[in-house]
Amino acid sequence: MFWGETLADRLLVILATFSVLSLYPLLWGGQKPASHALIQVQKEEPRSASLQHRQLLRIDGKIGTSTIEIKDGFARFIDSPCRSKVCIHYGWLKHSGEVIACLPNSVTLSLVGGDSRFDSINF
Repeated sequence: MFWGETLADRLLVILATFSVLSLYPLLWGGQKPASHALIQVQKEEPRSASLQHRQLLRIDGKIGTSTIEIKDGFARFIDSPCRSKVCIHYGWLKHSGEVIACLPNSVTLSLVGGDSRFDSINF
């Protein structure tokens, strides 16, 4: 039986459920949007771009040119020379700590600033 056989089992299930529901907004909710994007190409120094200004960035990578769009606090790949186009299909990034990479072209887009959504699982 899901609820357990004793009153203590039932209280434990209720307490655990309440704890998870009440801690979720504190630990994972309310993330602030990122303030800028970092674009890394293979072993070069990262480039920074503000998310507050609309812009198209053309980034020369290992196999060609990737295009990154920044608009209204969001960033995304809109063109890349790779075959699978996973980086393009991923869509928009908004929160600090989010990352998209075009691995064949060795271009990485990450958002920073504000509160990071993740801690120890980021690379």
